[in-house]
Amino acid sequence: MNKTSLVLAFLVAAVLAGLFVRFNLFGAAQENFMQQPVGAPLNAGGIGPYDGVSIGGGVSGWASTEPTADLKGAAPLPSAAAKDNELMFLVDNKVNSDCCPSAFTTDTGCVCLSDEQKSLMASRGGNRA
Repeated sequence: MNKTSLVLAFLVAAVLAGLFVRFNLFGAAQENFMQQPVGAPLNAGGIGPYDGVSIGGGVSGWASTEPTADLKGAAPLPSAAAKDNELMFLVDNKVNSDCCPSAFTTDTGCVCLSDEQKSLMASRGGNRA
């Protein structure tokens, strides 16, 4: 036997021994942690009140009940506080750089808040109760 056949025979024996050890001693066990489902199911219902709102065009859901306002026409300062069930709290407020610093800002300046709006925001949700 020459060296080349001896090396090839040793290589084949090592591969066969490795396959034997892999499939007979350790079995065909797989790591199951990758097989577990993760995240929310794809067919689960939504968690918020607006999850079923159609955004495919037109006005639907909560936006259909909101009054349309001309956002370019600023209301006189101070503006009235938001009514109950009105989602657009600052829709009529003036935006100006003279009102800075403010809690709400835009690219054209800060939102001017009335004293009533400031106290409402400070006490809303149990803040400074």
